[in-house]
Amino acid sequence: MGLALRAAATAMLALLAPAEPPVEAARTAATFPPHLTGDAAAVEALLERVLPGSSSQFDISLSPRCAGVPTGTACCTLSDGATGKIKVTGTSASELTGGVGIYLREFVNMTIGWPRGGGSRIFTPPSWPRIGAPISRARTVPYSHVTQVCTHSCKC
Repeated sequence: MGLALRAAATAMLALLAPAEPPVEAARTAATFPPHLTGDAAAVEALLERVLPGSSSQFDISLSPRCAGVPTGTACCTLSDGATGKIKVTGTSASELTGGVGIYLREFVNMTIGWPRGGGSRIFTPPSWPRIGAPISRARTVPYSHVTQVCTHSCKC
């Protein structure tokens, strides 16, 4: 009798509990809820703080997806804009800043970092390098943590 009651209770709980999505469905689910997407203006303001006057060289916008990346995956795309600006699109403000970082690091040869990790090499280039063929990059991990900063020899 005890086993039958336990089995019935387990079956009832299984019916009441929300079904968990399969792993593949979780990978293609929307990465950021709408209230965490942010906006392009915040990324432009960041550019102005780090490189005054540089936001005018970029066309920054949010997009629900990136070419060649599965729908629902957090990503960014870099391309040459029609007006000569560097076009950065992304699924959230985090992806947009990641795209700007990729451009600065890989095309301008600029670094922004901690002094003990090599420091920063911030400058305004005489001309902003072109991208060539568009580049899309997908996030490799599902979440970012604002307070999870990795530092060298932290003595906390």
